[in-house]
Amino acid sequence: MTYSLPNVISTSQINTYRHCPRKYFLQYVLKIKTDTKSEALEAGSRVHASISSRIFKSDIPIEHLMLTRAKAILDMYPPNPILETTYEDPNNPGRFHGNVLGERAIGIFDFHWSDIPCAGDWKTGKFDPRYTESYEVQAYILNELYKEKYNRSLTGFSFEFLKFGKIYNATCLSGSEKRNEIEEALKEALENINLCKFNKCKGPLCNWCDLIEYCKKDFGLDLFTV
Repeated sequence: MTYSLPNVISTSQINTYRHCPRKYFLQYVLKIKTDTKSEALEAGSRVHASISSRIFKSDIPIEHLMLTRAKAILDMYPPNPILETTYEDPNNPGRFHGNVLGERAIGIFDFHWSDIPCAGDWKTGKFDPRYTESYEVQAYILNELYKEKYNRSLTGFSFEFLKFGKIYNATCLSGSEKRNEIEEALKEALENINLCKFNKCKGPLCNWCDLIEYCKKDFGLDLFTV
């Protein structure tokens, strides 16, 4: 049995695959939808939407804190950043299309400048040092798309963890060793996806996975390595 793989790659796809190839298969190949709702995700969406509309106040205290921090961060940067709008907006100025390592790719910049080579991403969750490589993957992919559009590389990409006031600056843009490491990790993930290697990756995150009930099913596929 053969399956159609996504014809465009994204940061979320690649990082999902690197964390759990089986979840990638269920989410992006089988396209299984779940009805799971997360207040944290909904709050994050509201904060992103408010920043995109340049609204930095909220009646919800924790969201107001995050919006206040976002405003303070933007005030430290050059004026007039290009902010994302929404994923439904066909003219979203934060959405970039291009090629990454020979694959069609799409990426979203939460804020960037066309004439100043720096950009950033808002995070409403907690910074976890175990997953810094996921942030590096995101910075690498977005930098490749930025280069294709503006014909130059980013000199800085920061992840702003608004709830806790933490900032993580990607290192793959300035260090060739880290860049090579991330590039090899990306190549390996893309190669394995194209080879349909969708093995299970059992770990602590399984308990919070909204696709775990499907993961337990036997699809009768030879391509699964368990």
